Amino acid sequence: MEEMLQRAWKATGLRGPITLTCYCVDSTEGEDVIAYCGGGDILPGVPCSVTRNASLVQRTLHLRDFSRQTRIQVGVVTASTADIIKYAANALGGAHFDPDGKTARKHDLLRPIEAGEIGQMFVQVNKRNALYHEILSIAQAVVYSPQVKELVEWSPPLSTNKL
Repeated sequence: MEEMLQRAWKATGLRGPITLTCYCVDSTEGEDVIAYCGGGDILPGVPCSVTRNASLVQRTLHLRDFSRQTRIQVGVVTASTADIIKYAANALGGAHFDPDGKTARKHDLLRPIEAGEIGQMFVQVNKRNALYHEILSIAQAVVYSPQVKELVEWSPPLSTNKL
């Protein structure tokens, strides 16, 4: 969220945009919508998503579009990749400890999902609540990006300076 991945990519001099493949909400019908994009593997090669009155499509997006992409929708309320990462960092103790849940109040959609509820349905994936599975899905999209793999394998040129 602080654009560190983008900065690292530019610092290496590697070319092209960082792209990530993920599931996206393609269309919805009516107001009783549940769209939980997921896409993280519950078993190797077996992704998991949940929808009601919505359809998902797999897309390859640039990093900036990926962070803005809706990942969860219940009714007309949505949460983007950035919203979920900020919620995890600020409300779940990843970056800040918030025992009173003050930060979480901004994310009324995400609190019930953390408890396992998605629009009157209780969902767990491999004994994880849907929010944690969504965080896993985001992490897997980043790790599986061809550019992130290239960045991980990149090493700086050897210096020819002699001491």
